[in-house]
Amino acid sequence: MLRREPFSWEEKPHATMAFGAVILVFAHVILRILTGPETWFFVTAPSDGLAFAITPMARILLIDDDAAIRKLLCTVLRSFGHTVVEAANGREGLKLSADADLVILDIFMPEMDGIEVLMELRRRHAKVKVIATSGNVSSGAGDNLQAARLLGAVQTLIKPFTLKDLTAAVNGVLSTGGESLQVSHP
Repeated sequence: MLRREPFSWEEKPHATMAFGAVILVFAHVILRILTGPETWFFVTAPSDGLAFAITPMARILLIDDDAAIRKLLCTVLRSFGHTVVEAANGREGLKLSADADLVILDIFMPEMDGIEVLMELRRRHAKVKVIATSGNVSSGAGDNLQAARLLGAVQTLIKPFTLKDLTAAVNGVLSTGGESLQVSHP
């Protein structure tokens, strides 16, 4: 279920203002807050209110040759307020990588595979955070994901992964700087 309701809040003593929308997605309440010019944060919490997380909005570059996966991931990431730019292959992705805060990168792609893209990203944009993804574990995806970690990917996800795994990885990388590694298994 997806439901959006606008809100505004003002705290006079500190002149703090926030504007945004409350969104209910998959039994989670998501509060999108504008705290200043172009400064968006999301506060997410289960609808029972037991826990929450604050995640800054990011410019995410999604590089995957599978159009259906790109469409699904873009929809999910945009619903959380991120700006998402898509690329269908590594060469296209590198052309779009200059302003990315985070790159979600498939390993197995035609033209230029994810390992080659990751090496070039490290050369061009050493500080960009990368989440490497791959399926087809039987054909060496695990080894390639390990190689991606060694080359600087801060998170890895094995396809098929859940939307919960994706959002946890993205939120973890964006909120902690991505120091930890996480491998998701189907």
